[in-house]
Amino acid sequence: CRDDLFQPLQNLRHYRDDQILILTTGSQGEPMSALTRMSLCSHRQLEVRQGDTVIFSANPIPGNTIPVVRTIDRLMALGANVIYGNDKGIHVSGHGSQEEHKMMLALVRPKFFFPAHGELRMLRQHAKMAEAMGIPSENIVIAENGDVVEVCQDYMKIVDKVPSGVELVDSSRDGMVKGDVLRDRQQISGEGIFSIAVSVGLDGKLATSPDIQLSGVVLPMEHSQIIALVAKAIDNSLANSWGNFARNVGSLEVDWTGLRGQLERDLTRVLRQQIQSKPVIVFLLQTPPNSTQSAPAPAAKPNALGVTLKAGSGKVIPKIENGSNGNSAAVPSEVTTTGAATASAGRRKRTAATV
Repeated sequence: CRDDLFQPLQNLRHYRDDQILILTTGSQGEPMSALTRMSLCSHRQLEVRQGDTVIFSANPIPGNTIPVVRTIDRLMALGANVIYGNDKGIHVSGHGSQEEHKMMLALVRPKFFFPAHGELRMLRQHAKMAEAMGIPSENIVIAENGDVVEVCQDYMKIVDKVPSGVELVDSSRDGMVKGDVLRDRQQISGEGIFSIAVSVGLDGKLATSPDIQLSGVVLPMEHSQIIALVAKAIDNSLANSWGNFARNVGSLEVDWTGLRGQLERDLTRVLRQQIQSKPVIVFLLQTPPNSTQSAPAPAAKPNALGVTLKAGSGKVIPKIENGSNGNSAAVPSEVTTTGAATASAGRRKRTAATV
């Protein structure tokens, strides 16, 4: 092709539309490719006009259909005639064919062969082809991500393995986001947060109505019904378990940590049955003033939803006034969740449960 047939983009205005052929990136719907930007009318030098023809010379790669289809739809909306699909016979692969690979092996004649692109089935087929071309099987290595391959004059082999895989970097903090934190974040984004604050008296009964705050939770009932449901579940749990955690040895001693765990388990089971979803539940228990912890609080463990609560062994937990109904709620001094969450009590004052 003569060099004078290639022109800078700024010269295109000197030619008629039927004299112009543009070879561009974007057959896979890549966000920053030229064709995608043209379909979005954001390209600085090129635009798609009514009657233009756009030819996709490559089929979508597996898992990439949606971006390609969206690009095609946008181009059609601009008035372009878009030619695409397997039935058009215009697909051009971005990878060499088997015969081309054989030609490269015949030209280079390597001593060792290390296929390194594609799925395992593809790597094995490539290695099989190389062996058919005369490369000894002991000189062929198929490695996985993380394998350390040692190459010497006389041999090539896998000698070690290093940690590898997908890692999520949190831009606001140093280090990687661990899998359990990521799962909690996904759960919060999908199911929301259900924060419940309750106050239990030394008589083993609810001292005030439960305070409930929701974020991103869709309820199949009214808010007042949820409050009644939670109060009933707490009352039933206290009636069944108070005697297991409270004892009178001259003065009343209560295992508040154990009681909190029992209340949380019972309440979680009831809520999951009633609201038919699995939000992150932050359960806050207020202990009465001057109460005594009967035994040292064990190390806090995450519950089934990934929430860890640390009770304040017999400490008085400050109340937060609820501006909506005059009730009071309690927030313990330490609340830790493995997901990003905020537990609220009342309209104005909040306490944050942090990652």
